[in-house]
Parts: sequence; C-alpha cells; structure tokens
Amino acid sequence: MFPLKTVIKSIFLLSYLFISQESYCTHLRAIDIRYSRITENKLKVQVYSYTKYRGDFDPDTITVFWGDNTSTFINGRINGPIVNGRRFGEFIGEPIDSVKLSIYEAEHTYVSAQNTYILSLEVSNRNAGICNIDKKNSEDLTAIILDTIFLRDFNVFGTNVGPVFKNHPVLYANGNDTLIHYPLGFDFDGDSISYELIVPLGRKESTQPIGNVPNYLFPNQVFPSASNNFSIDPKTGKITWAKVPLGSCPCEFNIAVKVTEWRKGIRMSTMMRDIQIIVHECVNNDPPQINAPMDTCIRVGDTLIINFSAFDPNIELGVPRDSVKLTLLGEPFSNFAPFATYTEFGGKNPVLGTFKWTPSCDYIRNREYDILIKAIDNYKVGKSLKYLTDEEIWKIRVIPAPPKNLKAIVKNKEIILSWDSVYSCFNHPNFKGFSVWRKKGCNPFTADYCQKGLEGKGYEKIAENIKTFTYTDLSAKIGQKYEYSIIANFDKKSAIGIIIEESVSPPSNVICVELKLTLPVLINVDITNTSETTGSIFVRWVRPMTDSSVFDTLKNKGNYTFKLFRAEAANGGNYQQIFSTQTDSFYKLIDTFFIDNNLNTEKKTYNYKVLFLFNNIDTAGYSDNSSSVFLTIIPKNESLLLNWTENVSWNNFEYDIYRKNFNQTVFSFIGVTKLHSFLDSGLINDSLYCYYVEAKGTYNSSFIIAPFINKSQINCNRPEDKIPPCPPTIIVTNECGKYLNKPWKNPVYTNYLSWKIEGDSICSEGVAKYYLYYAADSFNFIIIDSVLNPNIFNYEHVLPTNIAGCYKMTAKDFAGNTSLFSNIFCVENCPYYVLPNAFTPNGDGDNDLFTPFLPFRFVSKVEFSVFNRWGNRVFFTTDPMLNWDGKDEFSNKSLEEGVYVYSGYYYENSLNGTIKKLLPPNKGGGGYIHLIRGK
Repeated sequence: MFPLKTVIKSIFLLSYLFISQESYCTHLRAIDIRYSRITENKLKVQVYSYTKYRGDFDPDTITVFWGDNTSTFINGRINGPIVNGRRFGEFIGEPIDSVKLSIYEAEHTYVSAQNTYILSLEVSNRNAGICNIDKKNSEDLTAIILDTIFLRDFNVFGTNVGPVFKNHPVLYANGNDTLIHYPLGFDFDGDSISYELIVPLGRKESTQPIGNVPNYLFPNQVFPSASNNFSIDPKTGKITWAKVPLGSCPCEFNIAVKVTEWRKGIRMSTMMRDIQIIVHECVNNDPPQINAPMDTCIRVGDTLIINFSAFDPNIELGVPRDSVKLTLLGEPFSNFAPFATYTEFGGKNPVLGTFKWTPSCDYIRNREYDILIKAIDNYKVGKSLKYLTDEEIWKIRVIPAPPKNLKAIVKNKEIILSWDSVYSCFNHPNFKGFSVWRKKGCNPFTADYCQKGLEGKGYEKIAENIKTFTYTDLSAKIGQKYEYSIIANFDKKSAIGIIIEESVSPPSNVICVELKLTLPVLINVDITNTSETTGSIFVRWVRPMTDSSVFDTLKNKGNYTFKLFRAEAANGGNYQQIFSTQTDSFYKLIDTFFIDNNLNTEKKTYNYKVLFLFNNIDTAGYSDNSSSVFLTIIPKNESLLLNWTENVSWNNFEYDIYRKNFNQTVFSFIGVTKLHSFLDSGLINDSLYCYYVEAKGTYNSSFIIAPFINKSQINCNRPEDKIPPCPPTIIVTNECGKYLNKPWKNPVYTNYLSWKIEGDSICSEGVAKYYLYYAADSFNFIIIDSVLNPNIFNYEHVLPTNIAGCYKMTAKDFAGNTSLFSNIFCVENCPYYVLPNAFTPNGDGDNDLFTPFLPFRFVSKVEFSVFNRWGNRVFFTTDPMLNWDGKDEFSNKSLEEGVYVYSGYYYENSLNGTIKKLLPPNKGGGGYIHLIRGK
C-alpha cells in the first residue's frame, strides 16, 4: 500500500510526461526500456530501439522521462562502431529489412526512495503500413512506453536488475506457417517473470491524451479464421501464431507485451515491450528444422559438449535450395566467465555446430538456463531473399559439484569424517557450507549425475554450515551401523542478507561405519506386566567388548560394575539408580538383565541407561538411553487407530500387533507393520478391545544378535465413529477412443465412472454409500444418483444426445459422516463429421442426396456453401444433414455433372458451449464434390 500522496503524484505525472516529444521521424519497429537499481535512490536505464534504417536521416537522440517531473535528453548511442565521431548502432535484422538496433543509456538519482515511479518515453514515428494499427496509417503515430518501477525498502530488497531479453523483438513469419518466438527473458537476481499481451500505446498529437493506439487489432483479428490463433505463454513469454493467414502476406504487425518482475510474490517492476512481426510475401517456403537435444544438467567444473544440427526441408532436384544459419543465445554466453561457446564446423544445409560450456560457481541456481536455438534460412525469390526461422528452447540446469572422497575414522564413540580439502566453490560468496547426512543401516549407493541432495532418501541431516573439511559425529549410538554422505549447500542473498534462493549439490560418495561395543548396550526395555501400581519391565544389556582397541582389561582392572538408572518419560530426565551388580573379573561380567517392578506401566513411559565402572571407581561411561514402547488408541467407526512411540538406541524395523476381543481371554496376532500406526477395522462399535505392540529391533551390528523383542503396555478402547470418509478419486471414460474418427453406431452415449478412496487407513474404511453429481456445463452440478453398495466402485451414466460433462462425488459412512467432494473430472465430446467427395443425384433412390457419413455426432449446425467453377454459390444450408439434391438454390434447376467446391464451418457441441470449426478435409475449410448424373 502506497501513501495517498504517491498515488496523486503518479496521476499527475501521467498527464505531465509527454508535454514534449521527439520531432524527427524514426520509422520505429520495436522498443523497450531496461533498468537496474544500483543504489537506494539511483537508477540506470537502457533504451533498446529497433528502427527501419533510412540512411542519413537516422537520428541518434532520445528523451527519457523519470516520473518525478524530470527528464534526460540522451545524445548518442552506446553501441556499434564509431562513425564520424559518434556510435552508429548495429544491424540485427536480415539485410532485406535493414533493422537497426540503437541502445541509449542514462542514470538518474531520485530525491525520494521507497516510492513508485513511471518511466516513460515517446518516439515519433512508427514505420508505415502496419496492418493492425489505425488502418495502416501507422506512420502518423508515436510509440509510447510506460514502465512502473517500485523502489521498495532498500534495507529489505537491496539492489535490483530488471528483466533482460536475449532474443530481439523483430520477428519473421510466412503465410500459412506457424510463428513461434521465445523472448529468452531472464533476471540476474533470480526474480520470476510473467508475460501478458496488451494493446500498444500511441497517439498522433502531443496534445492528445495517452492511450491505446487507435483502431488496434491483434494480429489474428485482422484476417480472422478458425485456425488463426495468437497467444502468449504467461510463464515463458513464448509467442505462438498458428497459423499466419495468407491474407497477411506481405504485412507488418505490432504487438505489446507487459512484463512483470516478481520477487517472492512481490512486484518489483512492470515493463512494456513493443514488438514487430514482419510477414514476408507468401512464398512456397518451409522454415528450417532444428534437431534439438534433450534437456540436461551439468555440474560446476565439468564440461558440457553437445553437437547441434539444423536443416531446411526445401529440395529442388534432390539438392537443398536454402542455406541455414544456426545461432545459440542465452545467459551462458554473456553472464559470467567462462562463457559458453558455439562453433560451427561444417555445412550450410544441414548446418552443424558444437556447444561447449564449463560453468563456474557463479552459474549455480535452481532455475534452468534457457538456450535459444535459432535457425534462419534464406529462400531466394528472384533477386530477393526471404527469411524464415525455427526456434527451440533447450534447458540446462547447473548444479554444484559434490564433495569428494569421503572417509571415516572410528575412535571410541566418535566417528570422524573427512573429505577432500579442495572444493572449487569453497570461497564463493554464495557457498553456505557443507552438511552431513546419516542413515541407520548400510546400503551404499551411487547417486545419479543430476540428483540434488538426499531429501526423501531415508537420511537425516545431523550437521550443517560446516566451513571445514572434517566433522566429528558425537551422537552415534554404540553398536549401530551408519551410512554417511556430505552435501555442499549454497544460498543467494540480497544486499542486506535475506536469502533469495538455496541450492544443494549431489551427495558425495557414501561410506558405512560401525561402532564397536566400548560400553554396555541396552537391547531390552520390555513391558512384562501392565498395571498402574504393580507393572514390571524387563531390562537387559550387552557387556562391552574385550578388544584392546576397545576396552583393555590389562590397563583397566576390576572390580567391574554395572549400575542401572531409570527416569520417567520417553526422553529421560531425572535418572535414579535402581540396580547395581559387580564382579572382580571381566570374563565373569556377562550380559545382564533386571526386572523393574511396581511401576505404573499403564500410563507412564520409562527410560533406562547403564553406567559402566572399573577399578571400583573409574567411570568408563554410560550406555545410550532407551525407553519402553508406549501405545495410545484413537476410537473410529468400527475401527481403532493404534499409535505408539519409543526412544531407543537401536532400530525397530517391524511391529507385530496383538489383540484380545471383548469376548476372548487370550491375545491373538492380527497384523504387522513398519510404521508407528495401525488401523484395526471390522470391529463392533462400543465393544471393548485390548492391544499390545511387539517391537522387533536390531543394531545392524556384527556384534549383537538380532532381532530382540520389546512389548508395549496393554491398552484398551472402544470403537466409535467421528471421522468422515476420505473424498473419493473419480475417473471417467467412454468409447470416444474406440470410435475416434469413426461413426458411432450406438444410439445412446455412456460415460463410465469409476472411483476409489485414497488416503490413510484413518478415513478409508466404513463407507456406506456414494452420491454422484453431474454438470453439463462444468458449473451447475446436480445429484444424478446414489450407489448404496460400498463395494461397488463404478457407474454407467447414459445420456441421450451428448457425452460432454463434469462429474464429482462424495462418500458417506454408516454413522452419517459425509466426505469432502472428490476431484472434478470432465470429459469432452468427440465429434465426428466427415463428408464424402461424390454423390449421384440421378433419381435411382441410391445416393441421391449429398449428406455427411452417417451417423455424425455432436454437431448442432453448419454453414455449408457450394460453389461452381466460376465461384458462384449454388447451395447453402445450416442443417448438418446437408441434403443437397444437386440443384441450384436460386433457379431450382438440376446442375450439370462436374466438380464443385464447398466451404464453411461446422459447430461442435462442447463442454463450454458451441465451437466453430472449419469444414474438413482441407485445412482452409472445405473440399471438392463430384456431382455425377450417370446411372
């Protein structure tokens, strides 16, 4: 929200900006302004102006208005060779078009920061004859650019460089071909960019208000047709014109694109680009074709080498007639050294070349780099050359190099990790440090080349922001096997340190480490009796090893003592000694157990650890602590959800579930899981059920026999229904695929619905019925039926005339709980409307009428016209049956045998209304009819 004075000021500026304008004639083709905020109050802009070169009459000045009642007259370009003491600019278009690029640069310091300013310029005049501007009177109009710059709080957002574009905004097209153009826009700061088509701005006189150019039409509106679609991708800025109508040859069109720069959802700027499309004279020329490579990735320091090729398909007497020029554009060619290179090494049709790039640390980011592959041919018509292009986007993701040569040394309870001390990006300002990742067990793997990080791979991050090449893990559990890997982490920050983007490298090599038994190791905390007052727990532990590298009994002499400590709560706390045992000789020190009695095992969790002493008083250390398994139960409809927790030094890899029904005296095994939850279903509501969980554990160790078993307390509860079912997932199919491009003999149409309930076991049980909803227009849903059998997962919806529509559904359980709506699944009609190429209106009762192949489907009307060879219309109808009897619609006389031309449209019934389409089979909408009179 900006202060009121800012809004008022902006409105005033709009009326002030264009009191003056350039008085010379530029014959402008395209233009935009690019900016960068270099300090809190200082802005630098560059104006990119594309003009039709006119020899000596080629001015090199321009005026920029800054939006604060000031302007700068820029006298001279900054690009191109020096001619007569001034920069000349540069030619960027093909020679036939003489497109000249002039770049102007200026800086400005604002008095007030944290404000909104509208940058602007006005250039006279556009080049003549632009077909979609003011009925081709475009040379009398100016071109106006308005860019809005939001100078956000500098302490938060810092400096900012606006979007730049590597592909020039002068495009080339040919009639009846599809135009595709990628602007190749990118943002140095990593901000996102969105695109939107708007109407260009302009006026004839400076006294007129600023507004859209008069009588403007978008390119597809000048020569409208069903296939003449013009669009822009809001995310990439890709412009598609499919297909360029033949009526636009030759012609020039101008469009405007609004580009918005976003930083974490906040607008940083909006800019206008005025773009020109040049359509050559329509020639029998196909654009070149690029053999584009697959998108890929490259690690910093590695070299990416890719071969490219392009060819032109136009052939005369077996010899290619067009030569092809292949260029590559993109950030890797200009952002940071070392730059990418592209080298042609052979041929003109096909043309061959090699891309080579060894990206540095500066190129690390999550967004891919877009490489524009652009092929241009040169088709010769007489003495003139006509140019067409093909453009493809190739994406490269640059990822950090992984740390290398990870090693480990075990020292008592310490695991000391180390890796190569040479890391290419260690001193880069975006290097955040290394992170250490660990997983229980040992199953080494080799990461894919493009894999980033270890999220979702079963690892946990145990350390980060390490700026050395070693790390000591002090949290490893004795007796446990571990798998380790190292990742390099990067983040990009604003000028004041706010993180804009984070990146991670692929993992290093993986190593496995096992801690020997230097101290006692707990293996049992097993509840043997459940009670609030007389509960009991069986506690057992394994003694240390007698290896001299682990525990040297010659140096560490007896007596040897174990002391057992207990604390309430899973994570320990106030430990109290509850047991002690001692022996004078280490060989007499055996694996030991203790039964801890008179506990409240019904409602409390208990945690244990063992202290080992030698020489009566010397402390070797404590074992890792471990707790009992604690079970809780949540009532559901005809089911009970079991959850349990424990905090143990080993790895519980599996859980067996035991249950005693309300009418039983012993527990029975009912299931197994690797999770910490289990849904027991098919129960009787309000009946009592009791459970315990048996955990199977291991240290994955060579020194400890596994598995070992530890039980939870016994817990009881009664099922009841409180949770609605999960929403179903619905899929709809029909026979459109079977009858694609074929007539449909079935007199009715059927959509086949199937569904399933996806989700956890909490809400996937207890469904009683389903309710089905249908909307013919995707909005107005009505209930069409209910399915009362919960084990039926399909339904046939029969429709009389149409198959298009949308479906959704809900599930209801026996307790009356209703789910949320499912997904909405829509299906479209699959029209069939095919016309023959002959008929015989000779009165023999066979093929006397010209009709479509029957039965056609999902066509409501037509606009069908038939013409004779002189171009005179002889028949017209809107009836999709056509029923032409071969007579002239005006004279009602039978027409002569011969070939007639038809054209027009047919109207498909669709989900979103009626769609107008060209009649088949000709792409222009029509075909030929052979009228045959003979018997």
